Amino acid sequence: MLRFIGLILAVLTFAPAFGHLAEMPNKMALDGPGWYAAQFLYRAFTLTAIAVACYIGMQICFWLFNAPVNAAVASWTASALPPDWAEYRARWEWSHSVRAVLAFVALVCLLRAALGEAEGNA
Repeated sequence: MLRFIGLILAVLTFAPAFGHLAEMPNKMALDGPGWYAAQFLYRAFTLTAIAVACYIGMQICFWLFNAPVNAAVASWTASALPPDWAEYRARWEWSHSVRAVLAFVALVCLLRAALGEAEGNA
């Protein structure tokens, strides 16, 4: 799991760095005011990156906390719950609560990024 998370983080850090490298020839040709204006194009990107991080966090939370509980509960019956069933319940409920907060933050960031782009085009 750590190797997978490491690979995802490597891709997420490589992509924007490569984007800067790819845009460098065009940005080096800009005059001062043009270059300055181009710097503000990243505002929406930053909010989108936060949203992506939240969605990744939701997936990590699900696979580390909810999926194992789901697998365990699948073999239970209502009349034969294990003695530590309340710990499973708490783990499952808190994980979904964290995921809901992350989804809300992602939504707010994406809405703000979209509104910011709309304001820029007005």
